[in-house]
Amino acid sequence: MEFWQKEAHRESSSTAAGADGKPEQILSATQLSQGFPNYISQSSCWGKSDSVWSDSCCSLCLLEELYFQLRTTVAFQSCFLLLQTARLLLRVQNSFPEVLIMAAIYRAAYRRAALFCRSHSTYIRKMRYLSKLKEDDILCRQAQTSGTFYIFHNLSPFLQKVGKKYLIPQLSAAAGALERSVVEAELKGSFTDLRKAFFVVDEKDSSLLASAQALLRWHDSHQYCSKTGQPTQKNVAGSKRVCHASGITYYPQMSPVVIILVSDGSRCLLARQASFPQGMYTALSGYCDVGEAVEEAARREVAEEVGLEVESLWYSASQHWPFPSSCLMIACHALVRRQQLEISVNSLELEEARWFGLEEIMEGLKREPRSAKQDNGSFLPWFPPKQAIAHKLINEWVKQQTSQPTQVL
Repeated sequence: MEFWQKEAHRESSSTAAGADGKPEQILSATQLSQGFPNYISQSSCWGKSDSVWSDSCCSLCLLEELYFQLRTTVAFQSCFLLLQTARLLLRVQNSFPEVLIMAAIYRAAYRRAALFCRSHSTYIRKMRYLSKLKEDDILCRQAQTSGTFYIFHNLSPFLQKVGKKYLIPQLSAAAGALERSVVEAELKGSFTDLRKAFFVVDEKDSSLLASAQALLRWHDSHQYCSKTGQPTQKNVAGSKRVCHASGITYYPQMSPVVIILVSDGSRCLLARQASFPQGMYTALSGYCDVGEAVEEAARREVAEEVGLEVESLWYSASQHWPFPSSCLMIACHALVRRQQLEISVNSLELEEARWFGLEEIMEGLKREPRSAKQDNGSFLPWFPPKQAIAHKLINEWVKQQTSQPTQVL
């Protein structure tokens, strides 16, 4: 059984203590999950069937953030006064050397304000500390002494249902290897397949669960060196694995995947595979080939799957996607030539592909999968949920269509 730890550790005693030297309040685990990258580490029980995993994540305390915001504000105010003084002197003094001196003061004050704000940025300090955690085993072990844990069993996270919501319990410490039935009985929940858990928990938690499982899966599949066949060793943070026989260092990787919403200007093209739930349609997608640019992959996928030629292409966004394995989804919009709008479905890739008008798309976005089934057994079209980047692509297309001025013919 794996435990996923979210660490609420301080960067140092000097920055995490108040004026009286006493520790200040730590951000809650919920607050941590909203804005902090998370890294994985594993305890000494690596050889056991049930392993304890921890995610070391540093945070500055809330009061410290306010303190730095205040200092930044004061710095800006001080520099502002200095700059105003320089401007005033420039107006009243006509001496050219003095003008040069004041201009130098102006520039120096501006640089000082910029450097101060950059060096005291809470985000930058978090990222640099987390970077240290990935490389410094001692620092990472210290960070593991406090924090909360997410629980996984066979790559499935543990969830609790409270009313209509699904919550992820967070344990303050790892209790070692426990039986699945004991955990479910004591915590009143169940281990849930990530394909379901990903869509029922809050968005901030779904992203963390996806990252956690991706790292767990990667460590499980990279226990041996591909060159020597010798066992690899992970560092404490779980950010890499090393083969000491060959000196090769392995890092977690994601497979790049292009996902394209094709449009002819007034309609968009959606498709489905035979393995999809009944009635679900989504945008075209496919893995990037070796040596292939994103644009080339997008044009090739559209040509292969539906027999259309892309005329123009533009980037939308990206997303980590845990299914079927860790992928980087690169989302694009594509416009095809109006002279070639007849779809030729590649039956090896797709079960069906067709054009959808604006009204049908807007109805499908409102439709829940459970309500898609009709009395005759057929299914009305429905689309991926909001956690999926395909949902974002479809929404963007709807906004673009509804923002266009009506043309009078």
